[in-house]
This record gives sequence, C-alpha cells and structure tokens, in this order.
Amino acid sequence: MQISKNWFIRFEPNFQTTQNTILFNKVSGELFEVTEVYYDCINSLRIGVDFQALLMEKYAVNAGDVIDVEDTILKNLISLGVILNE
Repeated sequence: MQISKNWFIRFEPNFQTTQNTILFNKVSGELFEVTEVYYDCINSLRIGVDFQALLMEKYAVNAGDVIDVEDTILKNLISLGVILNE
C-alpha cells in the first residue's frame, strides 16, 4: 500500500490550540476532517511503523479488536483514494 500524492494532511488552526486534522485533496479541493488515529495510520505507512502496535500502545485498543479497527480505517482511506491498494 502507498499513499496517494494527491492528498496531504493539514492541521487547522495552525497555532497552539485545539487542532482539527484535515485531509486535503490537492486535485479536487475536497476536505475531510478526521480523527488523529487516521493521521497516525497514514504516518505509520509513511515511516514504516507497526500501526497495530501503535493502536494498542497509544489508544489502548484491545488485541482482539486491533485488526478490525485497522481494517476499518484502511478501508475508509482506500475508498477515499488516500491510500492506493496496489
């Protein structure tokens, strides 16, 4: 799997307050507000971190649920075209 070059993540506002995580499509201009876990998923693909381990450590997801959570997030990102399933 790889990340589409048409998408990037930005944070709004860009100063030290509560930030929203925004997925932005550079081609169509589409914006989607997502939770931080989506950022972590995309970033884990980018830097080669085990996302399942991250889910268990950072978000305290049960080991029995981690595969379902990861699958749901990946399916959502693939359906948007953020991640290319090649």
